[in-house]
Amino acid sequence: MVDCISYRIETSPESFDLLLAVLSELGADAFQEHEDALEAFLEGEDLLQKQTAIESYLIEHKLVFYKIEHQRKDWNAEWESNFTPYTIETKLIVRAPFHPGDPNYTEELIIFPKMAFGTGHHETTSMILSYIVDQDFSNKKVLDFGCGTGILGILTAKHHADQVVFIDNDPLCIDNTQENLRLNFVEKGQVLLGSADLIPKMEFDLIIANITRNILLDTLPILSQHLKQNGQIILSGFLHQDLDDMNHQIHAVGLNYKSHMQKGEWICIIAEKPMPHQKI
Repeated sequence: MVDCISYRIETSPESFDLLLAVLSELGADAFQEHEDALEAFLEGEDLLQKQTAIESYLIEHKLVFYKIEHQRKDWNAEWESNFTPYTIETKLIVRAPFHPGDPNYTEELIIFPKMAFGTGHHETTSMILSYIVDQDFSNKKVLDFGCGTGILGILTAKHHADQVVFIDNDPLCIDNTQENLRLNFVEKGQVLLGSADLIPKMEFDLIIANITRNILLDTLPILSQHLKQNGQIILSGFLHQDLDDMNHQIHAVGLNYKSHMQKGEWICIIAEKPMPHQKI
């Protein structure tokens, strides 16, 4: 039985960012970059629907691609064999359980990837990690929306967050987040399977949403309602060309744009919810 499909698309590294963004919107679950190709992995009950959407896009844009069928054990083994530790200066190392520890780094995260998005390697994740690693979240409540492996919320917990809620609509990500919480000895996480309607009836000091552009635009009104006054929201998962659209939506839901980071073509925005007397 075929558990998952991958499409290996022949293209130059300069095209990886745009293609990755498009295929994510069409349902690709994970990616692997090769020297002259981008490989997109798909799984799940809606596998056929994802295949149809992605193949239609690739054919329409005259891209050369190869479809590969995988058994899950082969897919996970290939993913693990290509997963190398990710580091931020000497501050942080993100490694898998099968990598040795390294005392040269101030702190570490242990992440068992299992195909869920979020190992630190992708630009969107690395930008947010670089921000979190310098912060203290003591007495703060954090929401990691679209948590993937849980890597971002777990790092806030290790930086003294008082409470962290993890939400994802993929059961694989939920299982992976729970495992990674155990690997990092984090006991303060609440892990929920679903979407924005499952956000607890509370306000957060920090909301992290590293997801795709369209989902960000759709869910930002709801996310902003769950943000405390003076709270911060970190948004990533979209390209530089989408910055104006994102800023427009940020303003429309009553938030203040504070700053943004860029790595390659990818953008990460930090915004705040103003106090009533502050101007937007």
